[in-house]
Amino acid sequence: MAKYYFHIRAGDEFVEDDEGIDLPDLAAVHEEAVNSAREVVADLVHRGERIRSMQFEIVDENGDLIAVFPFRSVVLD
Repeated sequence: MAKYYFHIRAGDEFVEDDEGIDLPDLAAVHEEAVNSAREVVADLVHRGERIRSMQFEIVDENGDLIAVFPFRSVVLD
């Protein structure tokens, strides 16, 4: 298993994930991104806030960028 960090970027704001999560492969990373983004989006909608340009910037334990995952990708039209 490798450790992945799901940092959140919203425009100029950046929230660093200091804990990370151990996941077995990139499929699990994608699943975690989808589930976590859905939770964040649901909370924002419930509070009447905009999603804006929020996204995960997913990095591995070496600090290498693995993926950028826009939260809008989990919102159904």
